[in-house]
Amino acid sequence: MARAIARARALRIPVLFDGFICTSAAACLAAEAAGALDHALAAHVSAEPGHARLLDRLGKVPLLSLGVRLGEGTGAVLGIDVVQGALACHSGMASFDEAGVSGAPGPGR
Repeated sequence: MARAIARARALRIPVLFDGFICTSAAACLAAEAAGALDHALAAHVSAEPGHARLLDRLGKVPLLSLGVRLGEGTGAVLGIDVVQGALACHSGMASFDEAGVSGAPGPGR
């Protein structure tokens, strides 16, 4: 799993961590090289003891916290929709100029 995460980094492919086991594998990479997980997000924090602490140590804020511990990738399945929605908002949102907004709102507006 760690090797797949490292290869994704080399190929500039983003990664979503799903669960404690995947995050543990990623932690091995982080211990070896600074920035090894810059392409990765935590899809969720599981109910497994220690997962939240490991994410915190890696500096990863989970997208979701649903208390799941099913181990079938459910956190990543839900997390990818959050990421896709955020990307759609970011890339599809008009700028103030494009939307015809004339300046920032002032007090009382």
